[in-house]
Amino acid sequence: MLKTLFRFFQFSCVSFVTNFGLTVALHEWGQVPEEAAFAIALAVVFVMNFLFMRWYVYETKAGAIWQQFGLYVCSAVVFRATEYGAFLLWHTWYGSDYRLAVLGISVISSGVKFFYYRLLFGWRGGLPLAPAAATTVPYTSAAQTGDRK
Repeated sequence: MLKTLFRFFQFSCVSFVTNFGLTVALHEWGQVPEEAAFAIALAVVFVMNFLFMRWYVYETKAGAIWQQFGLYVCSAVVFRATEYGAFLLWHTWYGSDYRLAVLGISVISSGVKFFYYRLLFGWRGGLPLAPAAATTVPYTSAAQTGDRK
């Protein structure tokens, strides 16, 4: 678990730098509004995260990639929507600096994501939500067969 935690921390740093740097660059140099810059950065990090989480952090080499991708998309949409809503509250509604909002939201969200994605990718393709066909047991009747008295 320590190796996974270390890799998650490494990747969280890369993800944060990408998210923060892209948000600032789009806003400061590209004159994109803060809200749109953050949304664009979230979309870029979204795709990057699936690829790196699956193959680098949790080292999932085989298994149910489409099932994992589907669950990742659903959960990432919820995470990103929550992060964006928190950004709107923290920056737009409360009026704090957008950089502080991005930093705070990223730190809190990373902690929650580590444990969730550990469940999603940590099963090495055998998710508990959908048992493999080889583990299903065919139905057999409990009625007695053969000699009846």
